[in-house]
Amino acid sequence: MDDRVKQIVRDAIIKLIHDTASPASIDKSIQVHAAKTHFVPTRYRVLGGLCYNLSILSSVTLSRS
Repeated sequence: MDDRVKQIVRDAIIKLIHDTASPASIDKSIQVHAAKTHFVPTRYRVLGGLCYNLSILSSVTLSRS
């Protein structure tokens, strides 16, 4: 890949991470999961949700380019 394409991909990935793992979205997710009774601790459910969202968003973004 040329440097321009690499920079576009790098910028898209950084934007995905910042949009998905923003403090506001993490706080909202913690509040939602804290109200639920579950055998998996809240912090792991929040982390799993963030990773899942990154996976979905990255596949959608890459399929559009």
